[in-house]
Amino acid sequence: MKARFFFEALGSPKDFITQFLNKLLEDIKQFEGLEITNYKIEEPIEREIEVNGKKIKMWSSFLELEGSPKDFQSLLDFILMFSPSHIEIEGIKKIEFTKDELNNMLNAISARILQLTTVINDLNAKNQLLLHHLEKVAPRLAQQFKSKPEFKRKQ
Repeated sequence: MKARFFFEALGSPKDFITQFLNKLLEDIKQFEGLEITNYKIEEPIEREIEVNGKKIKMWSSFLELEGSPKDFQSLLDFILMFSPSHIEIEGIKKIEFTKDELNNMLNAISARILQLTTVINDLNAKNQLLLHHLEKVAPRLAQQFKSKPEFKRKQ
C-alpha cells in the first residue's frame, strides 16, 4: 500500500512556518510504521485572511509526503498521531479485516480521542487558572480577555 499525506500550515512569521514543517517532518521520520519514499515542503506564500473583520497577512505552506505504511494498523496510528490535512491511498483495491483487527483499530481511535480530550480539558483548566490569576494582578486586562468568546468561563 502506498499513500500520500498533506500537512498544511498557516501562520507568521514566514520562518516559523518553515521551521514548523521541518520539525513535523523530523518527527514523522521517527515513526517506525511508515517508510517514507518522497517528500517536499513548499516555499511559504503570503496570504491575506480576514479575522474578526480585519485583514491579516499570514504565511501558508504545506508538507507533501509519500510513503508506505507497514500495515493498516500503522496507517491508522500514523493518521491519529500526526493528523494530516488530506490523505490519498494508492495501489490498493480492497481491504479485509478480521473481527479482532477491526476491534483493535476502533479501540485505537477511541483511545486517541480520549487522549486528545484529556489534553484539551487540561489546557482549558490551565487557561481558567491563568485567567483567575490575571483577574487578581491585572483586572482590566482580564476583563478584555473575558469579553472574547473563546475566553469565556464555562459554568
